[in-house]
Amino acid sequence: MEVPADYSPAPATPAAPAAAPAPAVATMSSKIDTTLARFRAVAAVPVITSARFLGSDRVVTTTWTVRDTQRNAKRTLHQTLFLDGATASVPAEDASLGLDAVFERGDGTWWRAVQRTTVANGNGKKRWVEVWDNEGALIASVEVSDAHGDFYVDNQIGALAWSASGTQLVYVAERKEPKRDAVDAFTYEPDFGEAYWGKRPPVLVHLALNEEEEGEWAFGAANVLDLGADVSPSKPTFILDDNKILLVGYLRAPKVWGLVYCPNRLARLYTLNLDGTDLTPLTPETDAARYPVLHASRTKAVYLSMPVGGPHNACSALHEIDFESGDMRVVVPVVEDPEVPGAFPGLFVDALTPAQTSYEDTIYATTAWYSWTKIVRIDLATGHVEKVNGREDRSYRVLHVSNRGILAVESALDQPPRLVRLGEDGEWVAVKAFTPPAAVAKLLANVEVTVEEFAPRVQAIVVRQKEQREPSPLILLPHGGPHSVSANEWGDVSAASTLGYVAHGHTVALVNYTGSTGFGNGSIYALVGKIGDLEVEDSHCVAKSLLARTDLNLDQENVYYLGGSHGGLIGAFLIGRYPGFYRAASIRNPALNLGTFSGTDIMDWSFAEAALPHDLRRPSLVTPDTYARMWTHSSYSVISGVETPTLMQLGKKDARVPNHQALEWIAWMRGNKPHVPVRTLAFDDSGHALDSMDAARYGFEATVRFFAEFRV
Repeated sequence: MEVPADYSPAPATPAAPAAAPAPAVATMSSKIDTTLARFRAVAAVPVITSARFLGSDRVVTTTWTVRDTQRNAKRTLHQTLFLDGATASVPAEDASLGLDAVFERGDGTWWRAVQRTTVANGNGKKRWVEVWDNEGALIASVEVSDAHGDFYVDNQIGALAWSASGTQLVYVAERKEPKRDAVDAFTYEPDFGEAYWGKRPPVLVHLALNEEEEGEWAFGAANVLDLGADVSPSKPTFILDDNKILLVGYLRAPKVWGLVYCPNRLARLYTLNLDGTDLTPLTPETDAARYPVLHASRTKAVYLSMPVGGPHNACSALHEIDFESGDMRVVVPVVEDPEVPGAFPGLFVDALTPAQTSYEDTIYATTAWYSWTKIVRIDLATGHVEKVNGREDRSYRVLHVSNRGILAVESALDQPPRLVRLGEDGEWVAVKAFTPPAAVAKLLANVEVTVEEFAPRVQAIVVRQKEQREPSPLILLPHGGPHSVSANEWGDVSAASTLGYVAHGHTVALVNYTGSTGFGNGSIYALVGKIGDLEVEDSHCVAKSLLARTDLNLDQENVYYLGGSHGGLIGAFLIGRYPGFYRAASIRNPALNLGTFSGTDIMDWSFAEAALPHDLRRPSLVTPDTYARMWTHSSYSVISGVETPTLMQLGKKDARVPNHQALEWIAWMRGNKPHVPVRTLAFDDSGHALDSMDAARYGFEATVRFFAEFRV
């Protein structure tokens, strides 16, 4: 982490000579130390990332992530749960593992394929694909180091899939790095932007598993399938009689667009022969197709789709395609507006896989549902969508669907994640929950979480202490995006920071303004062309409405702003438009000027949000006329009104919003309004999300200290 010399948080003791600290300063320092300890304790609560039944409905394999503040590292732990005797394996860390996939052999046994990366004697990485049986015996392994680069293991591109016969595998890896002894070695090959820094283009890899003698198996050589220079493969699987591969292909021309949080890219479903020939598109080029899930027969699949381009994260439709006939139909259409308040708002789905690897009559998905995440059950014959039973004050994410049952994670901002399974009576039954340490349990016992509605498309999750003796300063925290959502669920960073501020005595309002996902497609498009106005006023209205409520016991003199990305744009507008209302602001990787997004992985974003035409196949340039339009939606336009002390936090690896926007804002403020405190943090190891260990921990600490410094 780099901390520029201009950053100087409030000192723990007075700078002036004194025999002993002033009582008020000493008390504040002690309170901040306690708050930081609470933050670290909450951040260390394990968060479940995957789970599935393994060969039996009584055995579950799980993966958890833990933020280890002692080692300053985010660790991944694997654990097997044996449900019969309520026993479990000891959590173990295995950084060498990539993706894995289980093949049920039909006789009660199973094989498990895994990707493994090793480093031996400093001789560089070695990559392997292995198959293990249910008895723990190694069936076959093959080194693939010379065939390709690192495995893709993310849920956007990565995949490891068995054929129906259990004799073939397909996966995605980085293209092999060329030898640096020719001009071709310097050919520019862009990555997929945010979260994919420096990764080489993906390639498709096919492996055949051959029975050499009875009970003896061996892999053939890895076969890298060349799709050409124009299409990048993702999410491959075998279809029909294992003689074709189904995949999602992302077009690389004219630009490799950023993928994270951007499902509206140039993406189509394709089929491909096993020898890499006959790459055939199945879906229209006008639709962005993603996340296919196969029917049990492998003759058809469902997938998510939305129009190419436009606002990121609009409502998706669910389609089904028949590979034999070529017929396609819409199973669940886009929902413009819920039929009645609280009804199904449409599919705002991150992913369909790996939660469900095949289907017959129904499919399950996790979707944004107003200010929660909920699991929905979709009847594929009728298209009927229903919310799966669960506590209304909890969020749920589906982790695994099979004929052995359904596994999910249940959480809320006052409930750490726990693994649950859907019982025969349709109710969730706890499988595994970690008992939080005493300090976290004590904090949670005094936390109150409510979802407040301010308009049909505007809600806020209000988190506060139940027992609040003194008036509580308010932190207004709208999400980024703008087409995203703050959900009442537990995330390792979001829960730690929110509960940390509450532990310090703040009330936090997580604002879902017009344009948020989970409120219908009409809400998304209501904001297009109105950013910098509609969502800004929605957020300010939430602050004023909460301050007017006497039951919340809010401190009227101390209102703070915290937000990142588009939330940073909102914050810069608010402190410029309403000088003096917000006592201080902490702004993270903010989008401040729509006219200077060229060169980022989402240069289309500013055109879409300003309601300007932009074609991903034929990108537009920023002209004087378009810049003038974008300027009205940019918070640079109100910078002259800013009088609020501001802490700016930046991730140096941010591929989404250029750092120079914030740095130019800072330079203008220092040159033209030197009386307004403006400070900067820059984190070497973090990107747009600012979720690295340093950025999460020290960004929180800096914000707590900054707000305390300017409290009156």
